[in-house]
Parts: sequence; C-alpha cells; structure tokens
Amino acid sequence: GNESVSPWRQPRWVAGFACVLVGSVIDFMAFGLAPQSLLAPLGALSLVWNLFMANYLLNEKCTRTDIFAVCLIFAGTALTVIFANHEEREFTLPQLKALYREPRMM
Repeated sequence: GNESVSPWRQPRWVAGFACVLVGSVIDFMAFGLAPQSLLAPLGALSLVWNLFMANYLLNEKCTRTDIFAVCLIFAGTALTVIFANHEEREFTLPQLKALYREPRMM
C-alpha cells in the first residue's frame, strides 16, 4: 500500500489537498459577499459531495439509507436557505457588546 509513502508523493492526495485549499479560499471570499445565514447551510452539501466522491474514487456503494440522508440534507438546506434572513446587518462594537449582555445570549 501507500502507508510508507509520504502523502506529498501521492498525486490523488495532493489533488484532494489542493481542492480543500481552493475551496477554503472561495468560502472565505463568499462570506464577504453574502450573509452567513445563507452560506452556512450550504456547507452541509459537502456531505453529499463526499458521498458521491467516495462512490467514484473509492468504489463505495451508495445504500438506500445514504440516498435518504442526501434527500434530507437537500430538503434541510433548501428550507434553511429559503427561510433564512436575507438581510445583512452590520453592527458597531458597542452594539455587539450590548447584544452579548442580553439574557438571551447567556
């Protein structure tokens, strides 16, 4: 196997690591362009992507439970995005401090 070989010498590992790095940069940029309430739920779709990539790259089989879970993830993500607050608010530091002092934050 590849256990004794450095990950940096494994093309598939390097490609996966590069994808993670590029995806993280894109995520970081996206949070500057849209409200977190819309973007954060979309992170759940990475589970769906992982399932399909495991099927393709590792020849893992998708079960009915996996497909059911994917449907739940899509439904939950869709509902969260549809009903999320679509307005982006900016707070000053004094406003944030006042919000954190409220009982509902404790």
